[in-house]
Amino acid sequence: MFATKNINSCYNYDGVSSMIKKYKNLFIFIIFYIIVFTIMFFSKIDSDLIWNFGYSYNTAKGLMMYKDFNMIISPLYPVITGLFMKLVGNNMISFYLINAFYTTFVAFLTYKLNPKSWFITLPLILLSCLANYNTFCIIFCLLLIYLEHKKANDYYIGIILGLAFLTKINLGILLCIPTLYYFKDFKKIFKRIIGFIIPNIIVILFFIICNNLYNYIDYVFLGILDFAGNNLKLSLFAIVIPFVLIFLVILLFKEKNISYLYAITFLGLVYPVMNELHVMIAVVPGIVLILKKYSLYLERFAFIGLIFLIVPLIGLFLNNRNYEFSYDNNIFKHRYIQNEYIKNANDLKRHFNNDFSNVCLMTYDNYIYKFLLNLKINKYDVLLYGNMGYNGTEKLIKYLESLKKETYFVFESTITGAQYNLEGLKYVQKNYELKALVGNFYIYQK
Repeated sequence: MFATKNINSCYNYDGVSSMIKKYKNLFIFIIFYIIVFTIMFFSKIDSDLIWNFGYSYNTAKGLMMYKDFNMIISPLYPVITGLFMKLVGNNMISFYLINAFYTTFVAFLTYKLNPKSWFITLPLILLSCLANYNTFCIIFCLLLIYLEHKKANDYYIGIILGLAFLTKINLGILLCIPTLYYFKDFKKIFKRIIGFIIPNIIVILFFIICNNLYNYIDYVFLGILDFAGNNLKLSLFAIVIPFVLIFLVILLFKEKNISYLYAITFLGLVYPVMNELHVMIAVVPGIVLILKKYSLYLERFAFIGLIFLIVPLIGLFLNNRNYEFSYDNNIFKHRYIQNEYIKNANDLKRHFNNDFSNVCLMTYDNYIYKFLLNLKINKYDVLLYGNMGYNGTEKLIKYLESLKKETYFVFESTITGAQYNLEGLKYVQKNYELKALVGNFYIYQK
């Protein structure tokens, strides 16, 4: 009897062990998803995060992009994210849930491309795949590399190229370049062109029906001219790009593999804002392919990736152990907001007696304050170069001139955003009267 019980115990143990081995990768991705969600949840709110959330939130509310609110990015990311938020809940938690899935999907594609040493790329994925549309960019590049490796249907590849274009137009153009590798096979290229056109035709028809095609072209295609002309930034960290580029070019010439061409063109995503984040995003596909090339030597170090996953969690715990979820409105439900934003919002509430009917917010953090104060979103809330369409500065000044007399204009006393359109601020300072300094804000009146 005792022996039988012992045998059954061993049998159960072996069964559990075999199940863990069978579903090992599934367990890893579930754990990774939880880690990503935790990091997103406890990370500080900033403007880049809130813009991406805001675009999706607006879409979920039924607002029309490029007509009811302004943005320069193509529509795919806010539409898919907004649809999820519409179904699950239009708040920050839902936003993090879907974005954590996007980041986990990047990790999954990395595993499919490089099953032997993919763990090593996890720290880079965590650092670069934040809750914004750039994660979509990485997904499409890695997905194209995988489809090329599997020799997938060219129509499918064309559709993915079209979706990449609908995420970020310069990304779509860059990722189309590798198709020229098959310049001798016109039939192959033609199929990809057809696939590319299909999703774009659907989007164009949608905007025609909504009487919004001109705004779509103006903000997404023409606005990029203002964006590129005024937002050229160069970080010292950008020195990483030429090293990765040289490595990939050498591998391309040695192996004649189109995958390297995708990774090379993806490096162009760093232009014109060559800061640390955009550099890390741009090198992800290249690093994945380089590590795959040398996976035999790196396999024994794969555990390093798992170790580095723990470090951000420890840092977040130490940094945020005193968090108080003190601003519990519907949008930021159960979500920490930095005290500085809450204080600034309360300062404005007191100064205007909570009546903002005659107030024009012109801060870098407009979206944060408008959500905190429950104010209506409009086409001049993201006051960045390129985000107001072609000749955006002229449009902004005409909008300011159109506002009724006695309108108040609110600016931060210190503008820290590098892409902020300063011409609007200068126009107000030159033409209107400074009325008050309230906390961190200058108040002007028309």
